[in-house]
Amino acid sequence: MKKFLAITSVIVLAIVLATMLMACSPSVDSLKKKYEDKGYTVLDLSADDADTEAEVKYVFSASKGLESVTVVCFANGDDAKKYYEEAKEGIEKLGSVGEAMDVKKSGNAVAVGTKEAVAIF
Repeated sequence: MKKFLAITSVIVLAIVLATMLMACSPSVDSLKKKYEDKGYTVLDLSADDADTEAEVKYVFSASKGLESVTVVCFANGDDAKKYYEEAKEGIEKLGSVGEAMDVKKSGNAVAVGTKEAVAIF
């Protein structure tokens, strides 16, 4: 009985860890809904619109008045990290214009846009 309990515990732990790892990237549907619920107009984009050579899972933009954001989800975390760092550097180079901009990374997804729009991400 103890052996069965130990094996069952290991299996459950493995399932929980696998679920957590797969949940690292936010769901595209839940992200879109967040923006739509806040009054943003959401537009699906092509992976070609992401301006990257990396493998992209999905891209969409959301806008409301002067607020806007583009969300790019990559196939792997290294590409997301590189895109995040390049976007952050690009915003810093804009100087005072970049003060209204922000970039945020969650799992394999990166959001770039105005501070208010990125905060929803």
